[in-house]
Amino acid sequence: MISSQPVQYANTKGELDYENSPGVKKAWDTAVAAAKGELTGKLRQFDEKGTWNAAFKNAKFATVACPSWMTGIIKDQAGPDNQGKWDIAAPPVAGNWGGSFLAVPKSGKHTKEAAELAAWLTAPAQHAKVFGVNGNIPSTKDTLTSATVQDAKLPYFGDTPIGKIYSEAAAGITPAPISRWDGQVKTFLTDNGILDIEQRGTDPAKAWDNVKKLVDDKIDQ
Repeated sequence: MISSQPVQYANTKGELDYENSPGVKKAWDTAVAAAKGELTGKLRQFDEKGTWNAAFKNAKFATVACPSWMTGIIKDQAGPDNQGKWDIAAPPVAGNWGGSFLAVPKSGKHTKEAAELAAWLTAPAQHAKVFGVNGNIPSTKDTLTSATVQDAKLPYFGDTPIGKIYSEAAAGITPAPISRWDGQVKTFLTDNGILDIEQRGTDPAKAWDNVKKLVDDKIDQ
């Protein structure tokens, strides 16, 4: 929900301002309603015990938010016995759930070669190939419109036209200001705030106050 909002954790100046964000309020209220309505699996994504991963194989939830890179996780965790049982649908609103970057430290012994490798790995041709094999969406607009991406399908998901679904979603993303603390605040809101409501029945107002205390204690702005 939050990744589709034009205003998220930061204001237009890139300053952390989650308490006054309409995007955060909308996402929080929606998540709280889902939790209180017992519509969630009450699981923390990527938990250390592997409970969330196991839920793919054991059918412990009906659906999961699926950015393109999640297709590989679903395939690995659900396993071959569940091939063909998963499908992918376009989201009601497009959003960006983050990305990855490659960097070369100046202290490296082969920085020139490393930089060349990084450039090759992030070139459009490699983007398209990786997407066709593992589902990671290309980050260049020209690659998104290529035939390799547009016609892409993943055997695990049958005839689902993942290329068209993800490229159209990517084209509809609205950029949003970010701050250096967004990741931490998101973790506090989801892994602490929402899970408190889901797993322990904490009152939403109390859960929100707990999140605010964590932000104040852990983030030095």
